[in-house]
Amino acid sequence: GMELRGVVFNRVHQPSARTSEREQAVMQLVQRLGDAEAARRLWENFERYERVARADARRIEAFVGGLRDDVAVAQVPNFESDVFSVDGLRSMHPYLLES
Repeated sequence: GMELRGVVFNRVHQPSARTSEREQAVMQLVQRLGDAEAARRLWENFERYERVARADARRIEAFVGGLRDDVAVAQVPNFESDVFSVDGLRSMHPYLLES
């Protein structure tokens, strides 16, 4: 059979750097909206994304922990839009070659 030489994790959600300054900036944005319901939905969306990012990290860590040391691992982030062009594929290039 074929030997596993590499793994690519695609559309990986990256957690934000949860610092007090970032949370403060989010809260300021929420206040600027002037709409409590919109602010609540924005905050809930941010928190949901963070949960998905932490879950991605746990699953990736568990999977990689079972691989041999010589298996290359690459993580491609979840881009803002789907990749449909050669230019889009070029945007993936640095993530695939850094591993």
